[in-house]
Amino acid sequence: MENLVGAYTTGISSLQSFNRLKNLLGVSLDTVERHSRYLELARLFVFIKKFGSSALEQIRSVRKVYIIDTDYVQGFRFSHNMGKLMENVVAIELLRIVLKEGQTIRQLIQVTYSSGRDDIERREIEGLIKASKELKCSDLLVITWDYEMRRKRR
Repeated sequence: MENLVGAYTTGISSLQSFNRLKNLLGVSLDTVERHSRYLELARLFVFIKKFGSSALEQIRSVRKVYIIDTDYVQGFRFSHNMGKLMENVVAIELLRIVLKEGQTIRQLIQVTYSSGRDDIERREIEGLIKASKELKCSDLLVITWDYEMRRKRR
């Protein structure tokens, strides 16, 4: 359990594969899945499945792991990757509000530590616009370290 918590804590805001963790920790897949459920039930972590267009795609997908109490991360010297910490904080806050109504996506949000306009335009906004077209959502938000940019697509 300690090693699993350590793997999740050092990998917050990252995609996690139960199969990869099984191999890394030398335990069964059932053990990783069961203990991960315990950690989520204890409200230590939240696991978000990667978006997929079908239920089967979502079931098979890797998950992003977010830690509820970000103070716990400080003990693992996480400060070297402020972008991951930012994403984690935003994800936890978004769990408190609704961004989806039924099958309709109300808003798409991209979080980045980048503050250079060129990096943001190229990497973050292009991906957000692509997702916007695919999901038919026009309310887009990019949260950066230095500023927020909100743009409604028509």
